[in-house]
This record gives sequence, structure tokens and C-alpha cells, in this order.
Amino acid sequence: MESLDLIKQKPPKSWWTPILVMVLTFVLAGGLGTGLLMWGFSLISGQAAFDEKTASGALAALFGFLFPLLGIIMYNRLVNKRSLRALGFAREKWLLTYVKGFALGTACLLAIVLVATLFGGFKLSVTPQPDWLLLLGLLAGFMIQGLTEEVLCRAYLQNSVAAYKGQKWGIIVSALLFTLLHASNNGLGLLPILNLFLFGLVFSLLYALTDNILLVGATHSAWNFMQGPVMGVKVSGNQFATSVLNAEATNRLNLVSGGAFGIEGSILTTIVGLILITWLFKTLERK
Repeated sequence: MESLDLIKQKPPKSWWTPILVMVLTFVLAGGLGTGLLMWGFSLISGQAAFDEKTASGALAALFGFLFPLLGIIMYNRLVNKRSLRALGFAREKWLLTYVKGFALGTACLLAIVLVATLFGGFKLSVTPQPDWLLLLGLLAGFMIQGLTEEVLCRAYLQNSVAAYKGQKWGIIVSALLFTLLHASNNGLGLLPILNLFLFGLVFSLLYALTDNILLVGATHSAWNFMQGPVMGVKVSGNQFATSVLNAEATNRLNLVSGGAFGIEGSILTTIVGLILITWLFKTLERK
């Protein structure tokens, strides 16, 4: 049985209840968890507690997403009385599914960065001595972060709204809330906001098509990990302490590189987002 059907068996009492639950879970559980981890990591490392540019700050911010992930899973089970399947988790070929999602996110991100580099938006160089241990930690952190945002926005919010008002509204509301979650990021402007909304639609359509949150979460995680720790591009305005490569944005082509926000503020990301939305929408219609 599909996850949406399971939620329809025990639908929300109103269309706005899932929005409130999602936002409160993200803000309260995420804020508390991240704050505790930042404080703990700073005691161990001696680095600044609430600076995400430091290794300890970045790891705390990413691993802090584990708290809202567990929070929404517990709410789904204890309050909504639903199984993990209702959140899009499936046991069948889960590892292969995750690898496919990670490959999809990697391919999309690398294609955009490489085209931006060819157009002169970036100057690529190899980092002399990257911190490989930190890179492994960032990989694990992004795996948690990407999955958490997708479980909150897609598996829980999108399907809950869809169960009450239909799939179209579920997709739109999910994409809007996904955009708002990133409203406080550095370097945010009109084009980054548009791209965040477009890729919110991409992830929403991908989930509606596949009904597998591991695939969508892996796609999101790969996009962020390849963007920051691998290519050295800012992730939604945030720079990380180490990376395999260093993609230095050229000041004269901010429209291509995304400027202070990173590649998610690039016109190339807009184009790719529109192409993916069109393809996913047509595929979903045929389904």
C-alpha cells in the first residue's frame, strides 16, 4: 500500500495541522538538538560554539537534524498511530534505492557546476590537504540532514496535506514550506528563492512519483554534499571548513556562479530545475 493511502486511513483533522506540527518539530527539536551538540562539540574541540564555519559547528548543525527526524517519526507513530511505511520508508532493495538517489543528486549537481565552470563562473582548484576525517563526518551529517528535510517536507507534510486537500496542494504547500525553511540563509535573493522553490517542487514531484523517501532523501543529501565538501561551493550561502576541490566564484559572473549564495543561486540551476519539473510532471501524469 502506498504511503498516501496509509495517511488517508488516518488523515489530519485540518489542512493546517501538519504545517504546525512540521514547523514546531523543525524549530523546537532542531533548535534544541543543534544547540546541545554545538555546546558539547565546542567543549571537546575548543572551537567557537555557534560558528558553522568551524568543523565542530558544521558537524553540530548537521547532526542536529537527527532530533527533528526522530521527533517526526515518534509523532507519526505515537500520535498519528501510523507505521514507518506511511512516511515513505520501504525495506525492499533499500540500499540500491539509496545509491540510485545519491547518484541522481550527484549527477545533477556536478553537471551544473561543470557547465558553470565552462562559462567562467568558477575557477576550480584541488585543495592541497583536505581533512578526510572531517569529510567523512560531513558525509554522515549531510545524509542525516537531507533525509530529515525530506521526511518533514515530503513524507509527512506533503502527504498529510494531500490526504486532506489533494496531491496538487500537498506538492505546492510542501515546496513553499521547504523554501521558507531556508529563508534565513546567507546571501538570499530573488533568484535563490526561486530556485529553492523550484527544487522544492522537484523533490515533491520525485516523492509523488517514487513514493520512496530514501531515494528522495539520498538525492537531496548528495546534492548538498557534492556541492560543499566535494566541490567547495557554498551550500545555500554556507561555506565549509574543508573540501576536496575549491570552486572559487568569479565576481563578474554571479548570475552563473550564484554569487554569495552558491550554485543554488545560479540561472543554470533555474534551467535544470524547470527541465526536471517538466519531466517529472509528465512522467507522473502518465503514471
